[in-house]
Amino acid sequence: MAAATASQAWAILTRHARDEIGNLRLQELCHDTDRVSSLVAVHNTTTIPVQSAAEAHSRRRGSGHANAGPSEAAGEPRILLADLSRQRMTTDTLSHLLRLASARGVRSFIRRLAWGQNDRNNPIVPQRVRREQARNADRHAHDGDFPLGLSASPSMKKTRFVETGSLPGMRTGVPGSPDRSSAAAAGLGGAPHANQANTSPSMHMALRAPANQGLEMLTVDGINALDAIHLEWGRISRLSETLRRGQLRGATGSVIRDVIVVGQGTPVAALRFLYEALKRDEMASRCRSEGIKDGRGRRMEFISSPDPLTMAATMSDLDPASTLVITIALRGDEETNIVTRTLKNWLIQGLGARKRSDLVVNKHMILITANEKLKATKPETVFLLPEHSRCEAFTTFTAAGLLVSHISSGVWKQILAGAHDLDKHFVETNPRHNLPVLLALTDVWNDAFLGSSGRVLTPFSEAFSAFPSFVATLEAQTCGNRGTMDRSGRRAGIGKRGDGHDSCAAMVIDGGLTGDHDRALYQCGRPVASEMITSMDTQAAARTSKIMGLDGVEEAFSNQDALLCSFFAHADVLAFGSEDRPGGSVSSPRTLFPSESFGSVVSNSVLPYSSRALAQSESFGSVASNSVLPVPYSSGEGEDVAEGNRPSTLLVCGICDAFTCGQLIALSEHRAAITARIWDVDPFAKTVGSSLRLERTEQLKNKLQQIYERMSISGSNHSDQAEDSTVNLATSTILGHYATMMHDRKMYVVRGNS
Repeated sequence: MAAATASQAWAILTRHARDEIGNLRLQELCHDTDRVSSLVAVHNTTTIPVQSAAEAHSRRRGSGHANAGPSEAAGEPRILLADLSRQRMTTDTLSHLLRLASARGVRSFIRRLAWGQNDRNNPIVPQRVRREQARNADRHAHDGDFPLGLSASPSMKKTRFVETGSLPGMRTGVPGSPDRSSAAAAGLGGAPHANQANTSPSMHMALRAPANQGLEMLTVDGINALDAIHLEWGRISRLSETLRRGQLRGATGSVIRDVIVVGQGTPVAALRFLYEALKRDEMASRCRSEGIKDGRGRRMEFISSPDPLTMAATMSDLDPASTLVITIALRGDEETNIVTRTLKNWLIQGLGARKRSDLVVNKHMILITANEKLKATKPETVFLLPEHSRCEAFTTFTAAGLLVSHISSGVWKQILAGAHDLDKHFVETNPRHNLPVLLALTDVWNDAFLGSSGRVLTPFSEAFSAFPSFVATLEAQTCGNRGTMDRSGRRAGIGKRGDGHDSCAAMVIDGGLTGDHDRALYQCGRPVASEMITSMDTQAAARTSKIMGLDGVEEAFSNQDALLCSFFAHADVLAFGSEDRPGGSVSSPRTLFPSESFGSVVSNSVLPYSSRALAQSESFGSVASNSVLPVPYSSGEGEDVAEGNRPSTLLVCGICDAFTCGQLIALSEHRAAITARIWDVDPFAKTVGSSLRLERTEQLKNKLQQIYERMSISGSNHSDQAEDSTVNLATSTILGHYATMMHDRKMYVVRGNS
C-alpha cells in the first residue's frame, strides 16, 4: 500500500475530526486505560555531573562545598513527561497525525536539522581531509588510489556528529544516531556542493554540542563549526568568571553587581525565563553571590522598549559604578539603539566626571550582534553571532544567551547539557515517542481540526512564570509566517485551519499564576486548548529549612502536595466538567488531599489553582461538605459550572534546575520547528517580527517632527496645507494633541530647571 500524501492525510484527519471525534467526550475517553497509557510520553535520562563555576573556583582554592544540593548528585535520573491523555484524540487520531508527519517528511526534516549545512546524501569533505589530499596529491597522482585509504564504496558512513579522527566506518558521536551511506562521497577532492533541499540554514543544535569529545559538525565550507563555538565558550567563560569573582571591575574599581539586558525577541525572552526559573535553584544562587561580600546576589533587569518610565525606574534603582549593560542587537533596530544610547549617557554622566567616557563604555557596556563591522571596531567588547546560526528564534545558545546566563547564574554548562540531552532525544527517538513531535502534532490537531484559537499556557510554579512569554515569542517568530498555500487553501498537502486562516500560528496566552482565566476556560463558548507545566520538586524544602528549620520543611512539602493536586484538579475540571454534580458546581473525580488548614474537606470538593494560597490560611476553620472554593469570595452554589470536554496537555519535569531549563528551551525550539514544517512554513526567518511596523514608525516620527517644527515657528500645530493622505486622520489629530501637550511640558521642565 502506497504511503498517503500530505493532502490525503489532511483530508483523512478532517473527516476523522468531524465524524469520529465530534461527539466523543473526554469523560469517556479517559476511561480507556490503553488509550491513556499510550498518550503519555516520557523522556528519562541520567545527568552527567557538571561543575558549576562557583564549585570549580572553590575547589581550585581547596574549599569545596560539603553540602551539595540534590541536583548535583552524580548520575542523577531525570524525567520529562508530557501527558496528552486529556486531549480530544484517540489512538487512531495519533496514527493519522503520524501519517501526516510522515507525508510532510518530518523524519528527514529532523535529520536535516541535525546535519545543519552538511548534506547527508552528499557529505561535505572536511577541510582537514582536503588539506591532507593536497599534500598527498603528487604522491598519488599516478597510482589512481584515493588518498588516506578512502574509496568510492557506498559503505562510507557519516552522521551529524562524528569523531574527527574517523573516516570510513567512523563511529558516531551521538549514541544511537542512525548512520547514512552515500556513494557520492567519492568526490573528495572537489569543492563541497550541498543541496539546499537537504540542508538546514540553521545549525542551532551545534551550539550546545559538548566540547572535548572529538565531535565534528561541518559547515558548507567543510569547517568544523564546533571549533569556533567552543572557542567562543572559552571567551565567554573567562570574561564571566573574572567578572563574577571581582577580578574584572568597573571603571571606578567597583564590583559588578547588576546587569541590564537591552534587547527584544526570543533570546531576551529565554533569558527572562532562565533568570526567573534559576532564582530558586540552589546551585545558581551560590553562583550569583560569588564575589559579592553581602551575599545579595547579582540582579538582572530587562529593558525591551524605550519607555521612559521603565528606563527611569531601572536607572534610579541601580548604581552606574557597579552596573554592566549588555545589548543584544541582532538586527540593529531603532528601539534597541535608543535604549542603549540612553543607558550609555547615564553611565557617562554618573562616572564620566571621574573617568574617561571611552573607559566607561569599555568597562560597562557589551554588545552582542550579527553585524561584523561592529565586531571589527571594538573586538574586546563585542560578541559576534556565528554566521551559520543567525536565525533569531534559535539564538538562545549563542553569546546572546550564554554570556548573560554565565554572568548571572554561573550554571551555563548545565543549561547546555540539558539542551543537548533533548537534542539527542529529538534526533534519535521515533516520532511515536518523540516529545517535540508529539506536542507539535497535538498543536496542529487542536488548531487545524478542532478549531482552537490558540492555547493557554499556565505555569503552576513561580519558577515557570516567564516560560509562557518565551514560548509565545518563539512560536510567533517561527510559526507566524503565512504558509505556502494557494487560494484554495491546499498546497503540498496542507489545508486550512478550522477557522479558515492559512497561517499556523495560533496565539499562546499566559495563563498566569493566580487562576484568573479559570472561569473563562471552564465556561467560555469557544473552547481554547490548555497546557500546564509544573515540577515535582521545586527545591523549596532546602531553602525553607534554612529559614524556618524542620517545621518549615514539613510545611514546604505540604504546600508542594497542595500545588501538585491543584495542578491535576485544574486539568480534570477542564476535561470532565461539573456534570456529575447536582447544582452544577465545579467538580473533579479526584479526591483532594486532607488539609488541616481548612479543617475537614470532603472527597468531591475541589480547590482550583487560584485558591491554593487560601489553603494556607487557618482563619477559615471547617469547610462544609461538598463546598467549593473556586475563588476566595465564591458566593452561592450553582454559579460555577464547568462545561468539560476542554483539552489540555500536562508538562511535568522532575526538578526545576538549570539542566531542566535547557531541556525545556530545546523542547520548545524543536516543537516550534516541527509545527512550522507541518504547516509548510519556514521557521528560520532572520528578522524579528515584521519590518512593516518599523517602516510605519519612521513615517509617523517624521510626521511628528514636522508638527514640532511648525509649533516652534508659529506656536500652533495647525497647518494651511492639505493633510498628508498617508496618515490616518484620527492618527494625525491625536498626534497633534500629543505634540501640543509635550511641547508645553518641555517648556515647563526647561523653565523649572533654569
